[in-house]
Amino acid sequence: MFSTNELRVENREELLKHLTERFEEETTEHWVDIASSYSFTAKPINNVQQAFEHPQAIHSEIVKTVRNEIDNVDIKVVGHPVKFNGKDPDNYDAPPVLGEHTIEILQDLGYTDEEIKMLQKEKVIESIAK
Repeated sequence: MFSTNELRVENREELLKHLTERFEEETTEHWVDIASSYSFTAKPINNVQQAFEHPQAIHSEIVKTVRNEIDNVDIKVVGHPVKFNGKDPDNYDAPPVLGEHTIEILQDLGYTDEEIKMLQKEKVIESIAK
C-alpha cells in the first residue's frame, strides 16, 4: 500500500493518518533525536509562544512589547531582525485592532461618507472611532 511513491501518493490520506497517529505517540524531542541519530537534519516547528520564549529569541532581543492604546493591553511583536551600529530601531507600533483603519481605507478607495454610513448601519463593517 505504501511501498512505492506512486502507491504513497495514491493512498496519501491513509498514509497521513498512520503517520499522524504514530507521531502523536511520542514527543517532538523523541522524533528529533531519532532523525538526528541518522544524520538527518530535523528541528521542531515552534508555535508563536514557543518562538517568543526560545533562548535565541531572548538572547537576540527580537521580541518587543508594544502598548495597544485602544484595548489598553501590551502585545508582543517581532522586532527588527537587523541592528544598525549595534542599535535596534525604536519605532515599534502595536498592530491595528479590527476596524481601526476601515473608514480611512474605504475613503481612499473612493467610498463616500454616505456609503460608509450605510455599510456601518447594515453592519457590513465595523470601525473604531478615533
